[in-house]
Amino acid sequence: MERRTYVQTAGSIAAGGAIGLSGCIGALDSGPDSLVFGFTPNTSFYSFLQGFAAMVNENTDQVEVSVQPVEANNAAPRMLAEDDIDIGTVSNWTIQRIINGEEPFGDIDAEYYQLFNVFDLMWTYMTNHGEWETIEDIESGSQVSPGPRGSSSATMLLYVLEEYGGLSDYVRANVGFTEQATAFSEDRLDIGSFSFTNGPFLPAWMQEATSAVDVTVLDIPDSIVSQLESDERVRMFSIEPPSDMRESFANIPESVPTPTGVFNFIATSEESYEPLREFLTVGFENRSGLADVHQMGNFYSSEGYWVKNPFNNVPFHPAAADLYEEKGLWKDEYERGDQ
Repeated sequence: MERRTYVQTAGSIAAGGAIGLSGCIGALDSGPDSLVFGFTPNTSFYSFLQGFAAMVNENTDQVEVSVQPVEANNAAPRMLAEDDIDIGTVSNWTIQRIINGEEPFGDIDAEYYQLFNVFDLMWTYMTNHGEWETIEDIESGSQVSPGPRGSSSATMLLYVLEEYGGLSDYVRANVGFTEQATAFSEDRLDIGSFSFTNGPFLPAWMQEATSAVDVTVLDIPDSIVSQLESDERVRMFSIEPPSDMRESFANIPESVPTPTGVFNFIATSEESYEPLREFLTVGFENRSGLADVHQMGNFYSSEGYWVKNPFNNVPFHPAAADLYEEKGLWKDEYERGDQ
């Protein structure tokens, strides 16, 4: 999609809307191309994107980047297809469902290209039942909230519990991440979840939760991990929490298996080359300044982070492919999309 703004550069507007006779009838000059990010509001990364957009806008007059709220990242593919946004975020779980034509994406008529890395959300299950050690210990009738309804991560985490953990009889609770500690203490929740972001780093709300209630991180048995590693929908990583982090939990495995949401920015194959290339180039070449914008910018200061965990079977947009080839980041296994 290509949006442009237009300004009148000749002629004057007289009272009553008439064109002033002293000027020529105004010719229109095209302004900068507009690129609209879509992301979940009221999140730390949304704030980072706003700073990212501002940094790009300060360093080029060829594109104007803005950020628009998206109810959930699962909504981004449809909004991209309907030209409501230009760049969206999607997880490996969701992109695989799109490729498979699964609901609720089966009716979307669009081809998606990836652009660059967002982050890895390395998920794990937690409980205040200290006697439970693995996901196989979760009892029937438990109140389970793997995340807000509609989020791709919640869908993935329920899939793991149902298909591999043998959980079928449970109550689907709907508790916000930051509200889980209170829900545990009020007996409204038995199983919750949290994610490590890009490694062994806890979100601030989780640090507060571990100081309010005794939290046990549930292990995933090796036999289940082996099966998950063969599942094309799920990427499995593991985290070894440092000693100071381990002290925050009542119980936590030495190595925590994490079903992981790998998130990348995507656009449709119809997205124009020039504005995307300008945006990516300006962002990449000024990446060292992103650390001053937000702590997430520290990750993007590394060249390799931009292509850290690309999706399988999803081509790169030609604008991104050309940039990465130019910067020596392109790999033979990557696929370049047509346009």
